[in-house]
Amino acid sequence: MVITDLLMHATTTEERDPKELKRRNKIFNILAEKPSTVASWLVPKVLSVSYDGSSGTYQKYLTTMGALFRFTTFWCRRNRLIDEETGTIKS
Repeated sequence: MVITDLLMHATTTEERDPKELKRRNKIFNILAEKPSTVASWLVPKVLSVSYDGSSGTYQKYLTTMGALFRFTTFWCRRNRLIDEETGTIKS
């Protein structure tokens, strides 16, 4: 999951419950990354596949074990990307 303005706009509406928004922001802080972080990992992999001429490859940025690790260390990830109270993206 990549934090972008589109993702934040699509999930923020006036009619949403504030508790639901706070919960969503916590999940985003645990699982999501900034676009630059994902791009620095993904672009070299995509370029190497295109140079090799192979197709049908599958790349996982966040594996199951990585997601489990993130959930077990959730306390370190509070307000990492999104302020959980206001819902604003941190720079």
